[in-house]
Amino acid sequence: MDKEDRDSLEKCHRRYLHKEYHPEALHLFARNAQVDAHNEEMIEKICTNIRTLYEVDSNNKEIKQNESKHTKKINKSLRLAKNSRVMITKNICVNDGLANGVTGRIEEFVENNDAHISHIIIKCDSPKVGRLHRVNCSHCHGR
Repeated sequence: MDKEDRDSLEKCHRRYLHKEYHPEALHLFARNAQVDAHNEEMIEKICTNIRTLYEVDSNNKEIKQNESKHTKKINKSLRLAKNSRVMITKNICVNDGLANGVTGRIEEFVENNDAHISHIIIKCDSPKVGRLHRVNCSHCHGR
């Protein structure tokens, strides 16, 4: 690595340590705990009306933290808000572009009759992503 590269990396590192960057700049971390801490800090800093969601079991009942019958897996809550940045972490429909790594922003929470969130409307960064879904989904049609 030459001096110019090293200086550039050191400058970036100093800016990171002093939080001299745009709050929505992409951050990469080596550990999930670092990701979780950063995400928690950003959602508190940027968003309002934060909603807490929990894993749902096969009977459509919420599994709150430490309520799982399978103690091997710790069920974490997920905190989301309108306009928060999100990333899809599982392939949903690769043919439609709804795949691991796709990013976007939450536009709306759709609630059922019990005031529980039934759907989360996400506007993906690329307008090509989710075209097929938007045609077939009553919540997303015309978006």
